[in-house]
Amino acid sequence: MSRTYKVIFFGLLLLSFFLLPNATFSAVPLEVLSPPEKIVASLPEIDLIFKVNTARDAEINIKVNGKLLAGDKSQTGNFHYTLGLKPGLNTIVISNYEEGGIRYTKELQVFYRTRDQAAENIQPFRVFYPHGISRKIHCSDCHDSRASGPDKFTMNRRIDIVCYKCHEDFTKKAYLHGPLGAGECNVCHNPHGSDRPALLNDEESTLCFICHEKKLSEVHFRKMKERTGGASDRNCVACHDPHASSKLFQLK
Repeated sequence: MSRTYKVIFFGLLLLSFFLLPNATFSAVPLEVLSPPEKIVASLPEIDLIFKVNTARDAEINIKVNGKLLAGDKSQTGNFHYTLGLKPGLNTIVISNYEEGGIRYTKELQVFYRTRDQAAENIQPFRVFYPHGISRKIHCSDCHDSRASGPDKFTMNRRIDIVCYKCHEDFTKKAYLHGPLGAGECNVCHNPHGSDRPALLNDEESTLCFICHEKKLSEVHFRKMKERTGGASDRNCVACHDPHASSKLFQLK
């Protein structure tokens, strides 16, 4: 199979993968894209990014530690607010009001850990990794901030092209991972930030099984363990490059 057909095949596979979930997600009035729940922040500010899925007029209220910080009237669309944090535990509440009262409320807890608290192990909170920790990322770097309504903050280019402005372009290698070949980096990574290293959407061992058959992978793990005399790792990326490789099956 040629490289072009591989990209088309995986593109169609990813499209079918997203069609059903999107039908489900559209029923949720308010979807928080970032940050995740119960995270530890190392900066006094955090970006709150969420999506409103409603065709009717609604009022969005945001409270931080019980104080109303923002209110916005909207229909379907994407929203971004930069929120200040106090040292210690912060509670963020996003409410979606419609006629007749609150339709949906989402609560997030963020622990802002100062340098004095750096050695503390705060369970069950996880460290938050923002996108662009080495430099400030602006919304307009990736999104068309000039648009309004449902198209507000849409991508200003295809996802992978936007990523390659800062990240290595893996497409020059012979064998590409399906999502990367289809230009869908966000299948594995959360571009806004994550509570996992490399901005992963889930644990590596779980993420692979979104597309790959778990039972077959378990058989593969056992065979590799027998071949290596027990030295084989159950971590897929120990042998396979998750982006691209010059070798078949993206072997390292």
